[in-house]
Amino acid sequence: MKNKIAVYIRVSTTHQIDKESLPFQRRELENYAKYVLNIDDMEFFEDAGYSGKNIMRPAFQSMMSRIRLGEFSHILVWKIDRISRNIIDFANMFEELKKLNVTFVSKNEQFDTSSAIGEAILKIILVFAELERNLTAERVSDVMISRASTGQWNGGRVPLGYNYDKENHTFTVNQQEAEIVKFIFDYYIDNGSMVSLVNALKDKEIKTRTNGAFSLSAVATVLNNIFYTGKYRYNYRKQGDRQQVKPESEWIVIYNHHPAIISEEVFKKAEEIKQTNLRLKNEKGKIVKKNNIHLFANLLECDVCHNNFSSSLDRPRVNQGGYRHSMYNCYGRRIGACKSKYVSDVYLGKFVFNYIANLYKAYCSFGKSTTFETFKKKMLRGNIFSDIKEVTNLEGIYNIFCSKYNDKATANIINYKNTQQDLGNELRIALSEKGKYERALARLKDAYLFSDDAMTQNEYISQKHSIEIKLSATNKKLDKLQSKDDTPFDDVEFLNVLSYFILNQNLQDKREIDFVDFITSVDKKIISDFVHKMFVKFIISKGKIKSMTFRNGITNTFVYDD
Repeated sequence: MKNKIAVYIRVSTTHQIDKESLPFQRRELENYAKYVLNIDDMEFFEDAGYSGKNIMRPAFQSMMSRIRLGEFSHILVWKIDRISRNIIDFANMFEELKKLNVTFVSKNEQFDTSSAIGEAILKIILVFAELERNLTAERVSDVMISRASTGQWNGGRVPLGYNYDKENHTFTVNQQEAEIVKFIFDYYIDNGSMVSLVNALKDKEIKTRTNGAFSLSAVATVLNNIFYTGKYRYNYRKQGDRQQVKPESEWIVIYNHHPAIISEEVFKKAEEIKQTNLRLKNEKGKIVKKNNIHLFANLLECDVCHNNFSSSLDRPRVNQGGYRHSMYNCYGRRIGACKSKYVSDVYLGKFVFNYIANLYKAYCSFGKSTTFETFKKKMLRGNIFSDIKEVTNLEGIYNIFCSKYNDKATANIINYKNTQQDLGNELRIALSEKGKYERALARLKDAYLFSDDAMTQNEYISQKHSIEIKLSATNKKLDKLQSKDDTPFDDVEFLNVLSYFILNQNLQDKREIDFVDFITSVDKKIISDFVHKMFVKFIISKGKIKSMTFRNGITNTFVYDD
């Protein structure tokens, strides 16, 4: 890439602007770029009247966005504090620049990170930045624990059933919500099932505070919260691993901190039932990770709302010899935003494995004289495909088979190498953005709680909301990119994987594969590995497979009879 400099200039006050600080810096930095760095191609980014307290400045953010797109090889500034007076901000920015192979140059501090000395200076700065991070974390933790010890609320989501008075720092019972809390505890104690409880809440049209449907995690949050007994408990779980409970000696528990909604006895009874249910699932009474293997987990996407499908294990079915099949439900449907039908692995497995068995058989019987129409009929043999009238892009697979006899036919196959390279760049940029917004949220909280020049509550809420919106958008983008982030294999490997699996599972001679018999006779992990090796994604529409995308990039779309 040709060298190009992003020149960043900032002045914080009107006085500085009036004194022509911007023109002076611009002139000096332009000369430095031309005659010291020997680079004529440059672009200026100017923030006038902005403080160096944080990096939320329009020109700076614009510059960083374009740097992430690969437009610049260097950043040139008057002094480090033009970027930020916050050493952590600067350190985070430098770490990102290093990953992007962008050289940072400060004129007045006289260092250039392309040189050994410049790199050494920056490493010293980063050491002190890391120290500041650690000291800040310790300070925050100490302050929070001190506040909790005196009964002060350390923030977070106010539990369902309560209102919080920010001025007086007190909790009062929200009677309408409190009735929901009581119902949740009473129903669970009477029935002992969270699944049944969720269904009961749905049947009674009882909504969450945000007017959504109660999920299993939402009711578990209520049942696990000792706050409802009038106790305020802090420093209970370990930072960074919320599943781990700290030793009881480290807990901070304030009794009679606020009005109770349920009694201590009711809370203990619910806890006993939870522990009993846990022991029934695991005879040893130890908490273990779930080992359920869902063959199509993370591969299913809703055609209506484009959300992924979640996986769960259904009850044993007598007509299936006691086999517990996986159920896949659109996440949008779970939250009441979509009406898509669920699907089971019995349907999915029968469809997919008969399709790939047909694929293999068509390949074995394929000859120079095999027409596309003959090939198409072979691909749709079996009752599971009786309502399909058309399959799009079968030509892609047909061309792969033709390549057995004519290497030139492979020219018709889509080449995804460039696409994957672009995807990698997008992922790198999105991950960088995610880290930036997460760090921004952490710094914003520190600034609000501990800075000498503390911002107002409204300023904090406004900036926090703005960052959270950007973070949410970045996370959604990452989810989509990561779902595609698998290097496709070439067509030879595609056929090799297919052949190996079919032959080893003795499926080549079966007229039609009975999925339940198949899945109960083979190691499920092997089947799951094969499915994720062969396929990238399935689009589900009206409880059926609308399309499947193979790992080699080919997508087959199925058109059904109305």
